[in-house]
Amino acid sequence: LSFVFFSEALRPLSALPVATVVTDFKSGTPRKTGVDLDISLLGEGYFEVRTGEGLAYTRLGALRLDEQGRLVTQNGYPVSGLSGEIVLSSPAPVIERNGRVFEKGIQVAQIKVVSFDQSARLRSIGGGLLVPATAASPQEVSSPSVVQGHLESSNVDSAREMISLVETFRHFESGHRVLQAYDDIRDKIFRNLGQF
Repeated sequence: LSFVFFSEALRPLSALPVATVVTDFKSGTPRKTGVDLDISLLGEGYFEVRTGEGLAYTRLGALRLDEQGRLVTQNGYPVSGLSGEIVLSSPAPVIERNGRVFEKGIQVAQIKVVSFDQSARLRSIGGGLLVPATAASPQEVSSPSVVQGHLESSNVDSAREMISLVETFRHFESGHRVLQAYDDIRDKIFRNLGQF
């Protein structure tokens, strides 16, 4: 009489490995808002902002002016220009595709757009902000593509994610049925053992 024990299948769910959570950094589609201080990035790059804990990076381009006239994020973090903080006299500047900022025909700043090497890992610190998870230095993007009056939409494809969710649920159901079959086999084995 021999017995086969399905030790892997009978492991508690808490002991199973958890999938790693990763961030999808693909760019989304620009959505027109018509607001002068809304800006969107096409392609690679991040805006650099200064927080209380240091520099952080974001693609959220819904900007505003604070009481000092500084260009800041909705959370009040100053946006970096090539020469430091960007200070404007009105909320209606002209922002060119390369990030140069004009007021009354005069260039007053240029928005700093940076990128990271593909091997660099970025982690979220909330509020749409990212920081390098390792000692990675940002490089200035030489030819950024900034679009004024637009905001970047989510890069999530709702239809595709719904299909993926349904497929995942079906895999879960299949796995659950397999576990139930193993439980039935185990119960039968123990019942048969009791007859000896």
